[in-house]
Amino acid sequence: MKSFLFAASLALASTASLAQSMEMAQYGEVYTGPKTMTVEVAPSKDGSKALVRIVGVNHEWNKQVFLADVKKVYNPYRLEYQTTIKGAPHTLLWTEAERSPATAVFLQPNGANPLANAYQAIPISFDKKSSLELQTRHMLTDWEKQPK
Repeated sequence: MKSFLFAASLALASTASLAQSMEMAQYGEVYTGPKTMTVEVAPSKDGSKALVRIVGVNHEWNKQVFLADVKKVYNPYRLEYQTTIKGAPHTLLWTEAERSPATAVFLQPNGANPLANAYQAIPISFDKKSSLELQTRHMLTDWEKQPK
């Protein structure tokens, strides 16, 4: 039990130090979905990581900021934003420059077992005006302040 707690504390410490050392890109991306849904993406300067926040949904993930790895998959135009939720890998969203609608966000039903792969793909669209207004450094501060 002690070794598990030690390993868990090391993982949290390394994640926290990673975010503190992460340089944010000047501009992020904002996507709008059905009704009030908005997805905010604040990429790192090198593009390998991003902070992702989904707001305006009746879901346990509403307003939570996730640290995600950014992966190019299938073709050079498709990016997947992957993270770990409740110990299981999860693709939060993907973007694809060649198709329209070019993006989808993946929400899991509230309280569902993350290993059940019961995800709902929701189409979202790029919002240029909101993207230019997104403060990427503020998202990093929000991520650092939220409970882990």
